Amino acid sequence: MKWRFPLLAVLLVSLFIGTTACEDPSSVGLGLVGDDATPRTDTLTVDALSPLNQASVTGNTNQILVGTVDDPALGLMEAQGYINFARSEDDLTSPTAPVDSVFLEFEPGYVYGDTTATLTLELFDIQTDEQWSAQGARSDTSLTTGDLITSTTFSAADTLVTVRLPASWIAANEDVLITAPEEFNEAFRGFKLTARRDASGAIIGAGQQGLRLAIFSQAQRTDATPQSPITSLERRGGGTLPADRVLVQDGFAPSEDLNVPNGAFFTIDFSVASLPETALNGADLRLFADTTVFDATPPGFVRPRPDNLRLVAVDGDGDVVFEDEQGQVTVFEAQVFFTEDGQLRFRDPATNSARSLRRYVQEARLDALPDAVAGLELRFPTNQNTINPVVLRGPMAPSDVLPRLYVTFTTE
Repeated sequence: MKWRFPLLAVLLVSLFIGTTACEDPSSVGLGLVGDDATPRTDTLTVDALSPLNQASVTGNTNQILVGTVDDPALGLMEAQGYINFARSEDDLTSPTAPVDSVFLEFEPGYVYGDTTATLTLELFDIQTDEQWSAQGARSDTSLTTGDLITSTTFSAADTLVTVRLPASWIAANEDVLITAPEEFNEAFRGFKLTARRDASGAIIGAGQQGLRLAIFSQAQRTDATPQSPITSLERRGGGTLPADRVLVQDGFAPSEDLNVPNGAFFTIDFSVASLPETALNGADLRLFADTTVFDATPPGFVRPRPDNLRLVAVDGDGDVVFEDEQGQVTVFEAQVFFTEDGQLRFRDPATNSARSLRRYVQEARLDALPDAVAGLELRFPTNQNTINPVVLRGPMAPSDVLPRLYVTFTTE
C-alpha cells in the first residue's frame, strides 16, 4: 500500500540575509565562490513537516529483530522475524541418517530496551507450498506458520543463543535435512522467531552472519546459512509525544489508534520563489532533534539513535523518482548526520553532483524539476534494519530550533 502525498503542505517562508540562525551559516558553499563574487546566504524557514504513512521495507536487510519492548516514551512495540536457510551447492557432502541433533544459533548484536531483560525465544515452522521471497517485503508482512516447535530463555546481554530442535521435529524433517544441497534449498521453508509477550523488556537483533542452522550426524556438522530475512513490526499501544513533534522511526507501519505518530517518513517542502535566479553555490538543510522526550528513560534502557538517514526526491505515490527507463535516479539524494548539539544536517554527495540538494533547490527555483517530483522524503537506509527513533522539532518550535534551509549564492 502506498501513501498519498499530503496536499496543501503550505510553508511560511522567512527570508533573512546573512547570519540570522543560531549558528553562523556563512561558510555554506564558499569553496565554490569566485574571487570576483560576493557570497550571500539566505535562510528559508521550513514551516511544514508532514508525517507519512508507509511501512519500511525490512525484507533482505542486514538483520532480523525479535522481542517486545515497552518504551516509556514511544509505547509497546513488538518484533517478529522470518528466516529461511540454505546449504552451499558447492558442498558435495550431506548429513546422513540418523540425524543426531539440530541447533539454531542466534548471535544478538543489537538491543533496544532493557539490557538486563530476560526473553523467551520461540521457534515456529513456516508453512507455505512454495519457496518465499523477502525481496521488497515490508515491516507489516506476515507468513503462515505452524505450531510452536520449541523455546528457550536467554538474556538480552547474551552474545550467543542456542536453540536445540526437539527429536520430534528432527524425525518429521529428517528426509529434507539429509538431501543434497539443491534439494534441501528447494524443500526447506525456514522459521518464524518470536519472543513471548509476557515479557516486554527488549527487542534484540541478529545479523545474517550471526544466524546458523547446524545439523549434526555421525559427529559431522553441516551448516545452513540464513536466507530471505524479514522483520515484522507492530506498535501495540501506549506512548504519548508532546504536541508539534514529528517521530521518525525505522520500520513501523502506520497506526491511527495510538497517540504516538507512526510516520516512519516525512516530507519537507519550502518556497524558493524569493531566491534570485542565479547559480547556487550550496544548500544546507538543518532539522533539530528534541531529546527531552527521552529524559525519563529508565537506567539500563538503551534507545539507539539512527546512524544515518537519506533525503530523496519522491513522486506523489512516495516512489523514488527515476529519470529514464534505465532506472537512473534523478538528482536529489543526500546523507543525514547528527551534530553534537542535536541538529540533523544534510550532506550532498558532492556540491556539483547530479544527485544533490543544491540541484534540487536550483531546479525548484527555476521551475525545472522533473514533472514527477512531488517533494522530498526522509528515509532510513534500506540495507539496515532497526527501530531506532528520532523526534524532530516542528514548525511551532522556538525560533532558534526551527527547521531551516540555508542557500548560498553569489552576487556581483
